[in-house]
Amino acid sequence: MGRAPKFERLQFQDIGLPKQNNRQQLVCKHCLAAYNRQDLQEAPKVVAARSTTFKTHLKSCTFYLEAVKSGQVQPPQATQVSHSVMNGFKRQVDQENQREVASSASSDKRQRFIREYFDNVFTEDKHEEFERLLIQFQADNCLPDRFIEKGSTVRLFTFLNRACTTALPKRKEMGKILDKYSQVEEEEQHIALRNRMEFSGGRVNFLSDVWQNVAKMHLLGCMLALFGTILTFGLFKTGPRHDSVAIVEQMENVMENVTEKGREIGAVVSDDAGQCRRAAF
Repeated sequence: MGRAPKFERLQFQDIGLPKQNNRQQLVCKHCLAAYNRQDLQEAPKVVAARSTTFKTHLKSCTFYLEAVKSGQVQPPQATQVSHSVMNGFKRQVDQENQREVASSASSDKRQRFIREYFDNVFTEDKHEEFERLLIQFQADNCLPDRFIEKGSTVRLFTFLNRACTTALPKRKEMGKILDKYSQVEEEEQHIALRNRMEFSGGRVNFLSDVWQNVAKMHLLGCMLALFGTILTFGLFKTGPRHDSVAIVEQMENVMENVTEKGREIGAVVSDDAGQCRRAAF
């Protein structure tokens, strides 16, 4: 039977990080609690399991000193550890050992980061605002949904704020978020294009193309552009006919709708496929 852990060791918690130099990697329980309460903005510092390291950290830990001052924690010179505290700690150690065994037995060998062990620090309102700004960023830069799963994206948000990394949605969730905020984004694009027209006095360019998605549906995509300001006007399902006459008729209907909304078209831009080219005449 090993020796009972010292008081300083009890102030630190094993969160399952891999050992380094054969030493456990722990975090201060008081810093961890403050982080979960959002009193601490940055993730708790990871320390090696060494008695000198424990003492050095506790001497400068504001949250530990506050706990001692309020009586929540009593150093060993003030009182002896009760049997109930020891039993509680043993139960906690047993639970941690069980989690460690289960983790080592798992086939998931990917590297884990300390941020994965903390709850999301965003409130519900902040999370929704983050998703809205993320969709606007995607739209402004014309990025596909798969950009959200790129390693460079995760590294960028981790560098800016670790809390943002835990809030990043999955690629399959981007469509739901887009539907949620598409109307707001559309209104902002309309306002930006209208301001550009009034400021420059120019007429918009009508851009269109017909393409086929993964569901084998033919779609007519239409955009309006003027001096770098772009408005996604719509994505329209084509009829059963895909010949040039049918496509031109549908483009003309869309262009009439654009004109009704107060957008004066100065030019039509399309590819050289033939179906769309006739709309310019």
